[in-house]
Amino acid sequence: MITVATYNIKNACPVAVAEHNWVHRKESMMQLIRSRNWDIVGLQEVTEEQWQDFADLEEFERLGTVRDTEEYGEYNPILFRKVKYRCLESHTFWLSPTPQMMSKADCWNAACFRIATWALLEDKQSGKEILVINTHFDHVSPLAREESAKQVLDFVKSQSYQEIILMGDLNATPAEACYPILCQHFRDVSVVAEHCWGPEGSFIDEDFPEDIEGKQLEKIDYIFVSGQFAIPNTEIVAEKRGPFYPSDHLPLECHLIQL
Repeated sequence: MITVATYNIKNACPVAVAEHNWVHRKESMMQLIRSRNWDIVGLQEVTEEQWQDFADLEEFERLGTVRDTEEYGEYNPILFRKVKYRCLESHTFWLSPTPQMMSKADCWNAACFRIATWALLEDKQSGKEILVINTHFDHVSPLAREESAKQVLDFVKSQSYQEIILMGDLNATPAEACYPILCQHFRDVSVVAEHCWGPEGSFIDEDFPEDIEGKQLEKIDYIFVSGQFAIPNTEIVAEKRGPFYPSDHLPLECHLIQL
């Protein structure tokens, strides 16, 4: 069994409500991640301060590259459990017409630099390999999201690996064009799993509400798979550690069996 999760942790940029700043969310975030026993994790919106803080999770190896040189430049890191996996290869490419260099897709009307980080992981016990991709699509431009989906799909098709996990924050619901593009190659675990627990969506609100009961949450965070996987269950983890949630997103968790 492999336990995989994607989690937009909300960056460390200062916010108006002091208790929502990273320094007050950090410990509850770390507790949540440790308590779920995830094997492979894709995080989004990780700024440099947070990247360094995640070194405290010593059971995990961190892989990633910052997307730009801004003060609060972000990573989309992949974390994996050291005792279970080894990394054979890892790289980051930019979601733009020039993916091998730090670049923003102005021609796609992108608001930000965007990246996809990938890692080829080998199970230390079985020797089985998995290609893991973690990404975060543009929050403004539908065109950028559509072209990013095509670019990710082109990358996948250029690889010879059969078992692939793609995860991240697409900033798009299933009604948007980027989603069916990815579904040409992948299965959305929240659609095909035998059991799905928790809310239907994962984006809470930038205002960090104390309660989400009765609130309609957007589905913009995803885990996709291709290849020989059984998918017993998924869960959007609606756990609080204190008076509010550690992020403005809830993590999406999935249990996979690599066949």
